[in-house]
Amino acid sequence: MLTKTNIFIAVLIGLTLLLKAGAAYCEPKNADELYYKNIIPGKTTADEAFKIAGKTEKTRKNDDNTVSHIYETKKAGYPNEITVKGEQVVHMAITIEDTGELNIKDVHKLLGEPKRKGYSFYAFTLRVSAYPEQGMVFIYEDNGGAVVEKQFFAKCTLEEFEKTFGKNFPEKYPYKM
Repeated sequence: MLTKTNIFIAVLIGLTLLLKAGAAYCEPKNADELYYKNIIPGKTTADEAFKIAGKTEKTRKNDDNTVSHIYETKKAGYPNEITVKGEQVVHMAITIEDTGELNIKDVHKLLGEPKRKGYSFYAFTLRVSAYPEQGMVFIYEDNGGAVVEKQFFAKCTLEEFEKTFGKNFPEKYPYKM
C-alpha cells in the first residue's frame, strides 16, 4: 500500500532524475562557453592552467618540444590533455564525458559553418569541424552529431592550421572498406 512517505520519496527521486537529465545539456550562448574551464591556448600560461586543472604526474614529451599533461577522465581510455611549450598552453584535447552535453548542430549555429571539415583517425564514424580562426576543432559522431572531443589551439589562419593540426584530420575518407 502506498503511503504518503513512499509517494513523497518517489516524487523526489523523479524530480532528481529530471533535474540531472536537464542539467547535462545546455546550449552554448557564445564561443567562450565552449572552452574548457576558460583555459585558452595562446593566452593562458601553463601555471594558470595547472592552477585551474590541477597538477598531473602523467606527462608525455612530444617531438615538437612540447609536453602534454594527461588527466584521466570518467571515460576510461579517453584522457584530457593540456599541452604546453615553455610557459604557454598551446593545445588541449578535451573528452566529452557525456555525449548529450554538446551537439555539432549547436556549434554550427553558434560559430557558423566550419572553415574545414574532415575525418577523425579515432574511428570511422567520427567527423571533424574545424574553426582555425577561433582555435577550435570538434570531433563528433556522424550519426546524430554528438560531440565526443573538443580540441583547442592558438587562433590561426586556415593555412597555418593545415600546416600544423590539419594533417591529423584528413579531408578525404581515410578508411578502406
